Amino acid sequence: MGNKNKKAKIAIIGPYPPPYGGISVHIQRALFYLDKENYNYDFYIENRIKNNNLNYYKFYGSKFKKIVALFGLLFKKYVLIHHHSPDWKIRVILSIYGILGKNIYLHIHGASLKDIIQNGGIESFLTRKLLKFVNVIADNENIAQLARKYSPKSVVIIDAFLPPLYKENTYKKIIVKYGEVLQNKNYIISMVGWFCYYKGEDLYGFDIALEALHRFKKEIDENVLLLVSINGIRSEELHQKIKIYITKNNLDNNVLFIYEEIPEIWPIYITSKVFIRPTCTDGSALSVKEAMWFETPVIASDCVPRPEGVILFKNRSSDELFGKLMQVYKSNNRSNDVECKISKIKNKKFKCKLFDEIYRVNSKGDR
Repeated sequence: MGNKNKKAKIAIIGPYPPPYGGISVHIQRALFYLDKENYNYDFYIENRIKNNNLNYYKFYGSKFKKIVALFGLLFKKYVLIHHHSPDWKIRVILSIYGILGKNIYLHIHGASLKDIIQNGGIESFLTRKLLKFVNVIADNENIAQLARKYSPKSVVIIDAFLPPLYKENTYKKIIVKYGEVLQNKNYIISMVGWFCYYKGEDLYGFDIALEALHRFKKEIDENVLLLVSINGIRSEELHQKIKIYITKNNLDNNVLFIYEEIPEIWPIYITSKVFIRPTCTDGSALSVKEAMWFETPVIASDCVPRPEGVILFKNRSSDELFGKLMQVYKSNNRSNDVECKISKIKNKKFKCKLFDEIYRVNSKGDR
């Protein structure tokens, strides 16, 4: 839970991997940094995990247990409470704590705030009315613009990406594990995602990714593989639909779904020639930042603003995705080789706005 010898204490609430989603990975890496820098913090975990070695407070279970845990926060002297998950009820309760003088930061990842407001009902009303009593950390400018309409105490845009450290043994462990499949493939395309729908669409774009892969396989004279780390299955219907498409179009030997939980996904980015993000809506998309950090070309839908250097294609267009895949393939950039990527990554440095402008500023004078 952090160094107990410091006075100023931070509370962080959110999920922890597994599963390895964008928010949980962000929190995992943030906690590593906080430990390294001797910050004093308490972490309240919102999901059930099997790791019993973590020193954390439980923030899940029955509604009664969650309310008790939330109520307990009111009486603890935190310099700030930083909440990550899209749970609108927790956001509302913490916003009420903001009225009572607590320093609350709501971190908005993805489309959760937009969805709650647009859905209407009591959750929309309370969210809009109470947002002025909290600070908002937005993953991108679109989220920030929406939040500003309701006059929060402050709005700051902070990229949720925190880079992992390159460790050769971690890289080799993952590559060896899947080496039998990978060594027979000359061109690897990677992506990550959940099997789930968003407003009737395949949220992570497995459908258009496979359509583009089908054309790409026919076009190039290479043994191509789409390597996908599956975060989870929320729609078995979609899962089965995608598997049927793969078999029907003779792609069984060109697609590898990794269902098991792996401790780090970045070795897959390094071994890939290109990473794709064909989502129909998105937040900060840590996978995009991470692939770019490891010098792998990234192709992503234009559903939200993307970082400089990302190759964009029109949202939900398998034709444009195919075209961009061909563009990267034809560029034949030697710096995209594994050895070049590893050489570059060893000397990279990174500074994070979250620690410099939020945690450190709020904790100064007591640290």
